[in-house]
Amino acid sequence: MLLKIVEFLALFPAAFLLVLVAVQVGLVPLRSRKYRTGYKPGVSVIMPAHNEEKYIRQAVESILGSGYKKLELIVVNDGSTDRTGSILKSISDRRLKILNTNHIGKSRAVNRAIDAASNPVIITVDGDTVVERGTIERLVSPLRDRDVVASTGEIRVANRSRVLTWFQRLEYAYGMSYYKHLCGKVGGILCTPGPLSAFRKKDVIGIGKFDDTMLLEDMDIAMRLIRDGRKIVFVPGAVARNNVPEHFRSLARQRVRWQRGTIQIIKRHKWLYFNKKVPGVGFFTFPLLTYWNFHSTFVLALLVLQILLGYNTYYLAAGQGLTMNAAVYFFNWFSVFGIINLAYQTIVGNWAPTLLSTLNIGIAASTYALYAYSLKWAGEKIGPKDIVAFIFLFPYWLLVLFFQAVSMSEWFRGEGRNIWNK
Repeated sequence: MLLKIVEFLALFPAAFLLVLVAVQVGLVPLRSRKYRTGYKPGVSVIMPAHNEEKYIRQAVESILGSGYKKLELIVVNDGSTDRTGSILKSISDRRLKILNTNHIGKSRAVNRAIDAASNPVIITVDGDTVVERGTIERLVSPLRDRDVVASTGEIRVANRSRVLTWFQRLEYAYGMSYYKHLCGKVGGILCTPGPLSAFRKKDVIGIGKFDDTMLLEDMDIAMRLIRDGRKIVFVPGAVARNNVPEHFRSLARQRVRWQRGTIQIIKRHKWLYFNKKVPGVGFFTFPLLTYWNFHSTFVLALLVLQILLGYNTYYLAAGQGLTMNAAVYFFNWFSVFGIINLAYQTIVGNWAPTLLSTLNIGIAASTYALYAYSLKWAGEKIGPKDIVAFIFLFPYWLLVLFFQAVSMSEWFRGEGRNIWNK
């Protein structure tokens, strides 16, 4: 009986997900505005860094070798205890300026660099990020338009040596690139990610620069910038490759910070709900952002209950808890083969389709198609690691949902200091 109740409750988020996928597919044919290159203002690239000895040289050289002429790079070495400082000193280029600060936190480090910047346009780049050649010119081109207050581009995964990064490559190709591209078509960009975003210096100073009490300072500043109705645009082809967490602990820290920061954003920027000045954000992406926070906890609980109750009902209660059939049950749940088998059994008539199973088949088919198309859209080849990630994507989703669910206590906390948390 309890299993039936759980399956009934699961219908609602499943139906919502399918509708959301349909909305995204509907956005695909819409044209997004293209901005002509040729606008080449002076640019100050700001790169905050804390203990980035593994990546800092490559990150700096990608900016200095970007091909953009009117450029200075300001690296803020914020209290690094590794070789970050000595590596920076070894790079001889008059365009490179180094600021040393005493572990004041990312937001404050960026603000110091903004004060020191000598150019009218600012680009933020992380110290573990490689920017592709030609990106800077593409990224600044929309700022020719006074209605555009900021721009951002594609964030892709640079490192692929460990298993966790295989899943993040798919996640970033969709969530950090293609989904933002679709949102940009309706004016729904609500974040200016630290790894790659461009602003006018006077606009950032005009709103008080980055807030060091917000865990997601890059989303907070985006929402403050669009208060007067101006927009943030997404620039396809402006690409930064970010080194993502390779270990469980660092991934957990990142995702808990992201989720806590998102809750801070929702609490602070309630004015955005259904705001006609920014309809794409106010009527689409911001309400959706709010929904995801509750979706994560609700869906995680339903999925865990479905798995455990199904195991108890069909195997444990029948004395088959440690059989091969029980092992196959879990394998089907935690791999794509389970949904493939369900679809096959439904087609050949061995399984009577229910509304929930039909929704789940539709969700899986459309979601995997979107992920695969995101890689194709980005010009990335699908290799063996991607195939493994596709097969076992479901347990990674559960892991991400878990990190989000354990962060829900942020609803009851006050604001705290933004400090490095890697």
